[in-house]
Amino acid sequence: MSKIWIGYWFKNWSIIYKICYAIVRTGMRTYFKRYELHNFEQLPKDTGLLFAANHQNAFLDPIVLAGQTNAPLYYLTRADIFKKKLANKLLRQLYMLPIFRQRDGVDTISKNATTFIECYDILKNQGNLVIFPEGNHNY
Repeated sequence: MSKIWIGYWFKNWSIIYKICYAIVRTGMRTYFKRYELHNFEQLPKDTGLLFAANHQNAFLDPIVLAGQTNAPLYYLTRADIFKKKLANKLLRQLYMLPIFRQRDGVDTISKNATTFIECYDILKNQGNLVIFPEGNHNY
């Protein structure tokens, strides 16, 4: 079981991310009475990390991962949910970055250059990035 850590309230994170982080941490302690992390403490602390999370039909893996880190995670997220201004603002406050897929239109793929530059900067500044290699849901 992870130890309680409330230092995130004093971090320079967005307030929405802090609130969601608190909900995730509380939910994990409430829902999972027992869980194990293997070798998580061996991850390097002086460099940016790229996590490849599985989330086939559920968001449990990235949520559990977010609840175990003491730094914010940036998520590559499908770009079509960023279309509305309010959604775009909220998702960016949760450190989500739009990634355009081929199904969004071939002409949109070039828009990924901006996101890739942001990803490079995040990793260069010792930030953590989460990708979802499956890229879709199968029912």
